[in-house]
Amino acid sequence: MVNDQAQGARPLADTAVGRVAGTWKNGIATFLAIPYASPPVGDLRFAAPRLPEPWEGARPADMPGQAPLQELSGRADTILPKQLIGGIGEDALTLNVWTPSPDRYSKLPVMVWIHGGGYQIGAGSVPVYSGNTMSRRGNVVTVTVNYRLGSLGYLYLPQEIPQANLGLQDQLAALRWVQANIESFGGDPGNVTVFGQSAGAHSIVSVAAAEGGAQLFRRAILQSLPILLGDFTVEIALERSRLFLDCLGMPDAGLAELRALPAQKFLGAQQAMAQREPVGQLFAPVVDGRILRREPITAMLAGSLDHAQVMAGFTRDEGLFFVHGRDDLWNVTRQQFANRPRPGTPSTAGPDLFDLSDRPDDAPMALVVADVVGGQFGTGVARFAEARALAGRPIHVFEFRRRAGDEQLGACHCAELPFVFNNLAAFDGSPLLTDATDPHNIDLAMAVQDSWLAFAKTGDPGHAGLPDWPAFELDGRAVLGFDSPAELRMHQLTTETVPKDRNR
Repeated sequence: MVNDQAQGARPLADTAVGRVAGTWKNGIATFLAIPYASPPVGDLRFAAPRLPEPWEGARPADMPGQAPLQELSGRADTILPKQLIGGIGEDALTLNVWTPSPDRYSKLPVMVWIHGGGYQIGAGSVPVYSGNTMSRRGNVVTVTVNYRLGSLGYLYLPQEIPQANLGLQDQLAALRWVQANIESFGGDPGNVTVFGQSAGAHSIVSVAAAEGGAQLFRRAILQSLPILLGDFTVEIALERSRLFLDCLGMPDAGLAELRALPAQKFLGAQQAMAQREPVGQLFAPVVDGRILRREPITAMLAGSLDHAQVMAGFTRDEGLFFVHGRDDLWNVTRQQFANRPRPGTPSTAGPDLFDLSDRPDDAPMALVVADVVGGQFGTGVARFAEARALAGRPIHVFEFRRRAGDEQLGACHCAELPFVFNNLAAFDGSPLLTDATDPHNIDLAMAVQDSWLAFAKTGDPGHAGLPDWPAFELDGRAVLGFDSPAELRMHQLTTETVPKDRNR
């Protein structure tokens, strides 16, 4: 083993603030819960991320760290395995590294995962996102990141809190940590691929729109980019934040009062806020004029990712994720829903959120909601792919089509995650995957992960296990459909017109 690190001994790596000691598993050196910033507690709550204090000796990096503060129960938990082994809390600005060769001369490609969860839930430290298989099969360095969520990450109160977009600032700090330290773990800081799903994909385009963010990666994989998530204007962000303070019972709270509160108070206020704002995004990056000077989606369509090689895709039945288990929507038709005295979706919001006029009267309302909500993801990828094609910038587009184990889910939002990480056993028995030993699932996981690995190494996701996969062009619109078997399709992804004037 290079660097005189025998696999019988604990792997060691140096960071700018101290040495870390990991563990070996399946031939991969694993380093868990490495701090990339100081814990944002006390006077650092609602502050920009700061470098950790240096430490002496080798810091143990062999146990999962805390996940960011979040609600531990919800509809998503009935679909996604959620094992927050280290618990939740504010001391969560950490990342995890898997590497086959912790030696600064290895110069391996680096893949950095930014998790989704609507900026409300999730963690890079959950076992389903383990990078062991990715690193072992692909000979790459895999990194997963935690960042602040919900009100602690995206509250916008410029008169009371001078810092905005703290969750985004955390992501930028983690990517700067990669640039400064990943060589010690065998990685090449000049060959970094960021990949993320849903809010993680939106985070990537936000990073690219932020000052200096585009310099932190070379390639990007955008999974289920929610283009209609909405770039938060100052007005929207202020409205959400004032509603949060009202739910907190402290409408005039200042920074000192917010820093003195127990962390659980923030979760309680977010739960109350969700009841009063049942549809729409509660918190997200805001165009604050400092960290974000441009709307991320607008900037992306105008070329903020032109420096990078890009792959993007969506799942066939994205929207079914959001109506899973909703008997109140499956057992009512579109017409019955529209005739309700207090109609809403999914609970009490008005019907004006959806144009239902072209939906069959007898269609289950769940399918109507799934169609409308899910359409934003395919639309997002389509608009971006068309903008790239118009600019003469290559992009490879995929559609994940493999149906989940639960028939009500189809190939829903998140369905590709077990296959990207090739951690089928971690999802076994969940609605997303009823049989991890199914040979078709195993083969598809190999094919999907090999595409992610090939892209990270060369910028081309094609490989011998797939049909020929050309870049997306307007006259061909090639989309690789991941299923068993994979199939190349020519899609008319959207009827929207992308402006040809891509103003920078």
